[in-house]
Amino acid sequence: MTGGRYVEFDRPWHETNVTNCQVCGRLMPRRAWLFDGGDGDLQACSPACETLYETYVRPTYGIWRADANH
Repeated sequence: MTGGRYVEFDRPWHETNVTNCQVCGRLMPRRAWLFDGGDGDLQACSPACETLYETYVRPTYGIWRADANH
């Protein structure tokens, strides 16, 4: 079911911006699992969050846009 890939963040060591998983909200300090959520790529913390999105979030709440805040 997983069709994504890990991508490393290209950040300097002093960067203070954070990235959170778009599915579960966990902090992602150095890499993200990138997968197609139906309306663009979503950044998740692991393949397990892609599975959670496909089996629960998407059927319950519909397709999430990649640039939206959930």
